Amino acid sequence: MYTQDYDETTPRLWWDWIGGSTNQAIHWVQRLYPYIKNSGIYVCPSSRKPNPTDMTVLDNFAAGGTYAANWHVGGGISLGGYDRPAECFALGETGINDWLGDGSIVRAATTMNPWHHNDPGGGYSDWATVRCQQKYDAYDPYAASRGQAGFAINWRHSEGANFVYVDGHAKYRRRGSLLPENYYPAAPPAWAYDDPAGCSTL
Repeated sequence: MYTQDYDETTPRLWWDWIGGSTNQAIHWVQRLYPYIKNSGIYVCPSSRKPNPTDMTVLDNFAAGGTYAANWHVGGGISLGGYDRPAECFALGETGINDWLGDGSIVRAATTMNPWHHNDPGGGYSDWATVRCQQKYDAYDPYAASRGQAGFAINWRHSEGANFVYVDGHAKYRRRGSLLPENYYPAAPPAWAYDDPAGCSTL
């Protein structure tokens, strides 16, 4: 529905800072809220609960829910820019992380972010988005030690997770089954298929 209203362009999934004394920001959950009008749909019953649970709250970078967006499609893309809309996921299940470090707000990240310099290899290679997010759950100590708990996939359903794809369908995927094609709207770069030491898929 959103895409139809915005010239066949998928929602901007990255958060945008508004500012002010309360550090307000808007996320994809607020962009889609007028179509949903229900905060509960953003919170998986099997997940840890974010605080606040009201997805209309903007203060302190607030609403994140227990789902996160695919970083690689986060900027908002025309439907014509997707080579495989039925294979590329837009949203998936993530963990809950305290961004501020003081317990004042516990929430999920807006996007499943490439691990960048926190990768085992120490470089800025996005292969970790595919490989490490399948090996290391959002609550794995490895992910937490690298500040990725809020950006990683939470495989909370019998070693699997649910994903919503660009064409609108949802699908359960077993841990270790995601491919680079599931992350990239067009052809993945060649290095996305690398399988470096320490991040082999399960």
